[in-house]
Amino acid sequence: MADDDFKMPTDLKECPHKTEFPPMTAWDHYVSVKVGKGEQKKEFNVYRGLLTYYSSYFAAALDGNFKEGVTQVVELKEDDPKVFEAFRSWMYTRRLLDQVPSFDVLKSAAHDRFLCNVFIFGDMRGIPGLKNEAIDQLHRSTAETWMVPSNDIKYIYTHTPVPSSLRDFVVSVHALTKNSVEEAESGKHGFTVDFLFDLLKMDSASTF
Repeated sequence: MADDDFKMPTDLKECPHKTEFPPMTAWDHYVSVKVGKGEQKKEFNVYRGLLTYYSSYFAAALDGNFKEGVTQVVELKEDDPKVFEAFRSWMYTRRLLDQVPSFDVLKSAAHDRFLCNVFIFGDMRGIPGLKNEAIDQLHRSTAETWMVPSNDIKYIYTHTPVPSSLRDFVVSVHALTKNSVEEAESGKHGFTVDFLFDLLKMDSASTF
């Protein structure tokens, strides 16, 4: 860990490029979004205007010449219904979950992975505001629990392209807490070569 006097700030500055709330016309009519497959498959009825306002993927699918534009049905077989439900909640309330997570939930590996998956979904579906929210929640979780998402490094680097603000976040957190050297030596987290290279670049930049 870093010096005992170091405290990660919990208050975040407002993003200068934040996503504005949609116009009233975005609450137009419902379209069907079917998420997942098999027994886990779930259907959501969502305002078309909200989807196309927040997501470049849905705008292209529903406004273009694809079959989704005709049927007004979108199938996301490879996505997680829980992640899409968080996206839907965020569109309406700017919150991923109905309830504020407890401390036990915040420090759980499952919650970190959930937030990573929300970011990855936002990245794949062209939803920058959702990606920002996922990063904000990961920051708050790390600041309040003082636990860094080390177990998700390999997962993050496997599911994100270059560049990625999620990669930047986990590299920054590990650089600040200074615990990555010991973890890398222990090998318990399976850090990727790309992550260690990014960490080295950040440490070098801060040194000179």
